[in-house]
Amino acid sequence: MKFKEYSVGDDLYRDSLRLREECLRIPLGLKLSESDKARDSEQFHFCLLDELEMIASISVDPLNRFCVQFRQMAVKTTRQGRGVGALLLTLVEKEMVERGYQRIVMDARVMAEAFYDKQGYQAEGERFSRVGIDHIRMSKKI
Repeated sequence: MKFKEYSVGDDLYRDSLRLREECLRIPLGLKLSESDKARDSEQFHFCLLDELEMIASISVDPLNRFCVQFRQMAVKTTRQGRGVGALLLTLVEKEMVERGYQRIVMDARVMAEAFYDKQGYQAEGERFSRVGIDHIRMSKKI
């Protein structure tokens, strides 16, 4: 597998939009909306490739000099449960440390809370609903 950063407008960005829609929206009966992509040009984007196929992606929103927010993490359905998501998180966390960030936050789907907990993220606050499913704020000091 190859870890790669990409930008809006790259072919990999278009691949990530398809992956995000396939993994995060279609199962909810939704489509990826313009508001889902509105701030993508202001964020960092990373993926894992297997050969030429994108199997996982994540967007990282810099909130300030010290903190970023993970958004839109997607792992190809056929690759889930095989360590791909954990590897992507590890590599992106390392990259964020190298860029001087110290904390990561995210609004995780409650169904993925145990996965993120296993990766060292801690739940904060109350559950809330977004796109019709329960989420929880999680964070990690890196």
